[in-house]
Amino acid sequence: MTQPPNSGAPLPVAGVTGGPGLNQGAASIDSGSGNIVLTPPGNAVEIKKAPSAFNVYEFFNTNADNVRLTMQTASGGPEFIGIVAAPTSVTRDLQIGASGNGFIRFMGTIGFNQDSTFDIGAAGGTGIGRPRNVFVGGSVAASALFGGLNVNQPISGSMGIEFQNDNTIDIGSPAANRPRNIYAAGIIYCLGTFQFGNAFTTVATAGAATALPATPALYFSVIDQAGNPRKIPAYNP
Repeated sequence: MTQPPNSGAPLPVAGVTGGPGLNQGAASIDSGSGNIVLTPPGNAVEIKKAPSAFNVYEFFNTNADNVRLTMQTASGGPEFIGIVAAPTSVTRDLQIGASGNGFIRFMGTIGFNQDSTFDIGAAGGTGIGRPRNVFVGGSVAASALFGGLNVNQPISGSMGIEFQNDNTIDIGSPAANRPRNIYAAGIIYCLGTFQFGNAFTTVATAGAATALPATPALYFSVIDQAGNPRKIPAYNP
């Protein structure tokens, strides 16, 4: 079938505008659901004109009023799978699921289209669920972790806790957001000064000097700046 030059008539398309028809049984209508069923001999449906798109509409009123699930290619990429709405102010969630306890597997690095713009989950789980646990085989690097890390469970692990820059970052802050107690089974090393916030006061009028007992009640063991062990005696009142 030949069309006149520049007539505007479409070129023949197989099985649609006069091209060779589909193999018998390749396309049919399901008698129960009324759906169109494709059963190609090669078990594949292809769109070989590029770039191309495949759209499934939630609704279509006009080109300016519709919501569709789109799988679309672009010359040079990136390719796109997602929801497209017109107008763009329409919001739709996209759910990707696996049956049972199956995994959603990715075969490449996961990145976001805009830097530092989108989240994973939502605070408090309001309207959307939060991930339960995150298991990583390497490191987690994020500016928010250095700015503030809020945890409701103990931080446990077999490695020590270290700071990225030596002698730069504090634990807590003066008169606010301080840890309550520190329990250590070993030694606390300090190259600076121990400062106690509570003033030492007397509860009675000072009298004449009294000789200290020959034996202290106990000793405080410390290590000086040179690494030498020292003992500070303490006496009962």
